[in-house]
Amino acid sequence: MNKIMKNPWFLLGIPALLYAVGIVGHLWKPTFPLMMVLTPWFLGITGVWVVLPSVIEGKGRFLLWFGISFVGTFALEAIGVATGKIFGSYHYGEVLGFGFFGVPLVIGFTWTLVVLGFLQAIEVLPWQRLRPFLGIVFTALGAVVFDWIMEPLAMGLGYWYWAGNVIPLQNYIAWGVIAGGSAMLYYLLGVQVKNRILTGYLLIQMLFFVALRLGGLGV
Repeated sequence: MNKIMKNPWFLLGIPALLYAVGIVGHLWKPTFPLMMVLTPWFLGITGVWVVLPSVIEGKGRFLLWFGISFVGTFALEAIGVATGKIFGSYHYGEVLGFGFFGVPLVIGFTWTLVVLGFLQAIEVLPWQRLRPFLGIVFTALGAVVFDWIMEPLAMGLGYWYWAGNVIPLQNYIAWGVIAGGSAMLYYLLGVQVKNRILTGYLLIQMLFFVALRLGGLGV
């Protein structure tokens, strides 16, 4: 059983299968309402599944970084919703489930997974001394691209809504700065985990967004 749980194809294969089912379920009208109900549970369960190996490997330092990143990004989202000063003027819908201060709890979790997925992608590079700098820059830019792919779909599915249905440039700048800051903290705390599954999971999510946008669900 232990060997199975360490098998990357097994760990990544289950979320990949679930996301494939999710694509069909979103695009087929009879099952679309069910997909909306399952969305926060789906994000939470698959996210825990792929991050669990990092929790086991990284232990204290990883958990410290993960906790700070989760609370920090959630707090920034709450401030952003309340003031419109960080990302622009927006508010969340009901699709992403329960939350506080107008922000679903799953948001801080998914933010942290996005950062971690890009950080793990940079681990393949051999340049140890340059890795922190490259990791911060790559994560910041990668997060902006991730959000750019996701935004029209998120609005179309009712995850959140922008004032006037216009996604401001400010939003993308904030994504880059926050993701880069979270990546910097990762290196400052000396976190060391190797979990390529997270990068694969991130790619699966991006393909999911693209597929649904091509299916006409984005705005």
